[in-house]
Amino acid sequence: MELRIRNRYHLTVSTCILFYSPDTCAEYGSWGTRGWWNIPPGGEAYVLDTNNTWSYIYGEAADGTLWTDENGPRIYVTAEAFDSCLLIGNTESRVVSTVKVRSGTVNLNPPTRAVTALPAAVAGQLELSGAGPAGLTGRS
Repeated sequence: MELRIRNRYHLTVSTCILFYSPDTCAEYGSWGTRGWWNIPPGGEAYVLDTNNTWSYIYGEAADGTLWTDENGPRIYVTAEAFDSCLLIGNTESRVVSTVKVRSGTVNLNPPTRAVTALPAAVAGQLELSGAGPAGLTGRS
Protein backbone atom coordinates (compact mmCIF):
# COMPACT_ATOMS: atom_id res chain seq x y z
CA MET A 1 0.00 0.00 0.00
CA GLU A 2 1.31 3.44 -0.83
CA LEU A 3 1.11 6.50 1.35
CA ARG A 4 0.90 9.77 -0.59
CA ILE A 5 0.30 13.29 0.64
CA ARG A 6 -1.50 15.82 -1.58
CA ASN A 7 -1.39 19.54 -0.77
CA ARG A 8 -4.71 21.33 -1.29
CA TYR A 9 -3.55 24.36 0.67
CA HIS A 10 -2.53 27.65 -1.01
CA LEU A 11 1.03 27.54 0.39
CA THR A 12 3.78 24.93 0.38
CA VAL A 13 3.31 22.48 3.25
CA SER A 14 6.24 20.68 4.85
CA THR A 15 5.30 17.24 6.11
CA CYS A 16 6.84 14.37 8.03
CA ILE A 17 5.60 10.93 9.01
CA LEU A 18 5.55 8.30 11.72
CA PHE A 19 5.21 4.77 10.33
CA TYR A 20 5.31 1.20 11.66
CA SER A 21 8.82 -0.16 11.13
CA PRO A 22 9.55 -3.09 13.46
CA ASP A 23 12.46 -4.36 11.35
CA THR A 24 14.53 -1.17 11.56
CA CYS A 25 13.24 0.40 14.80
CA ALA A 26 12.50 -2.59 17.07
CA GLU A 27 14.56 -1.30 20.01
CA TYR A 28 13.28 2.27 19.57
CA GLY A 29 9.52 1.77 19.79
CA SER A 30 9.03 -0.14 16.47
CA TRP A 31 8.02 3.06 14.64
CA GLY A 32 10.11 5.04 12.17
CA THR A 33 10.09 8.78 11.53
CA ARG A 34 10.95 10.54 8.28
CA GLY A 35 10.75 14.07 6.87
CA TRP A 36 10.61 16.57 5.23
CA TRP A 37 8.52 16.59 2.07
CA ASN A 38 8.01 20.18 0.92
CA ILE A 39 4.84 19.93 -1.17
CA PRO A 40 3.82 22.95 -3.28
CA PRO A 41 0.16 23.97 -3.65
CA GLY A 42 -1.62 21.36 -5.77
CA GLY A 43 1.37 19.03 -5.55
CA GLU A 44 1.62 15.49 -4.27
CA ALA A 45 4.43 13.49 -2.69
CA TYR A 46 4.93 9.75 -2.66
CA VAL A 47 6.00 9.03 0.91
CA LEU A 48 6.40 5.27 1.32
CA ASP A 49 5.07 1.78 0.75
CA THR A 50 3.70 0.13 3.87
CA ASN A 51 1.84 -3.02 4.86
CA ASN A 52 0.30 -1.14 7.77
CA THR A 53 -3.15 0.42 7.38
CA TRP A 54 -2.34 3.39 9.63
CA SER A 55 0.45 5.94 9.73
CA TYR A 56 0.74 9.39 11.27
CA ILE A 57 1.64 12.72 9.68
CA TYR A 58 2.49 16.23 10.75
CA GLY A 59 2.38 19.24 8.44
CA GLU A 60 3.13 22.94 8.69
CA ALA A 61 2.85 25.89 6.32
CA ALA A 62 4.81 29.16 6.42
CA ASP A 63 1.73 31.04 7.68
CA GLY A 64 1.59 28.88 10.85
CA THR A 65 -1.18 26.54 9.72
CA LEU A 66 -0.58 23.08 11.20
CA TRP A 67 -1.87 19.59 10.47
CA THR A 68 -1.48 18.05 13.91
CA ASP A 69 -3.41 16.47 16.78
CA GLU A 70 -2.56 17.35 20.37
CA ASN A 71 -3.59 13.81 21.37
CA GLY A 72 -1.55 12.11 18.63
CA PRO A 73 1.84 10.47 19.07
CA ARG A 74 4.68 12.94 19.50
CA ILE A 75 7.84 12.66 17.42
CA TYR A 76 11.24 14.34 17.32
CA VAL A 77 11.90 16.43 14.19
CA THR A 78 14.82 18.54 13.05
CA ALA A 79 15.06 21.40 10.55
CA GLU A 80 17.06 19.17 8.18
CA ALA A 81 15.80 16.05 6.42
CA PHE A 82 15.70 13.08 8.81
CA ASP A 83 15.15 9.31 8.76
CA SER A 84 15.05 7.96 12.30
CA CYS A 85 13.01 6.07 14.91
CA LEU A 86 10.28 7.17 17.32
CA LEU A 87 12.38 7.34 20.49
CA ILE A 88 15.48 8.97 18.99
CA GLY A 89 16.03 12.70 19.26
CA ASN A 90 18.94 15.08 19.80
CA THR A 91 19.61 18.57 21.13
CA GLU A 92 18.56 20.08 17.77
CA SER A 93 15.20 18.28 17.79
CA ARG A 94 11.79 19.72 18.57
CA VAL A 95 8.71 17.66 19.39
CA VAL A 96 5.53 17.74 17.27
CA SER A 97 2.22 15.87 17.57
CA THR A 98 1.02 13.79 14.65
CA VAL A 99 -2.37 12.97 13.10
CA LYS A 100 -3.47 9.37 12.41
CA VAL A 101 -4.12 8.69 8.71
CA ARG A 102 -5.11 5.69 6.62
CA SER A 103 -2.69 4.58 3.93
CA GLY A 104 -3.63 5.79 0.46
CA THR A 105 -3.71 9.46 -0.48
CA VAL A 106 -4.03 12.01 2.32
CA ASN A 107 -5.31 15.44 1.25
CA LEU A 108 -4.12 18.42 3.27
CA ASN A 109 -7.12 20.73 2.98
CA PRO A 110 -7.33 24.38 4.07
CA PRO A 111 -8.77 25.04 7.52
CA THR A 112 -12.56 25.32 7.65
CA ARG A 113 -12.47 27.72 10.58
CA ALA A 114 -10.06 30.30 11.96
CA VAL A 115 -7.63 28.64 14.36
CA THR A 116 -4.65 30.21 16.04
CA ALA A 117 -1.51 28.29 15.12
CA LEU A 118 -0.68 26.87 18.53
CA PRO A 119 1.69 23.90 18.68
CA ALA A 120 -1.15 21.57 19.72
CA ALA A 121 -3.95 23.06 17.58
CA VAL A 122 -5.57 21.20 14.74
CA ALA A 123 -5.51 24.01 12.22
CA GLY A 124 -5.60 22.16 8.91
CA GLN A 125 -8.12 19.59 7.80
CA LEU A 126 -7.30 16.09 6.53
CA GLU A 127 -9.23 14.21 3.93
CA LEU A 128 -8.55 10.60 2.99
CA SER A 129 -9.15 9.30 -0.50
CA GLY A 130 -8.82 5.92 -2.25
CA ALA A 131 -5.62 4.95 -3.00
CA GLY A 132 8.70 24.42 3.19
CA PRO A 133 8.39 26.78 5.35
CA ALA A 134 11.64 28.78 5.55
CA GLY A 135 14.35 26.87 7.35
CA LEU A 136 13.07 23.36 6.60
CA THR A 137 15.02 21.36 4.08
CA GLY A 138 14.32 17.90 2.78
CA ARG A 139 12.54 15.98 0.09
CA SER A 140 10.37 17.76 -2.46
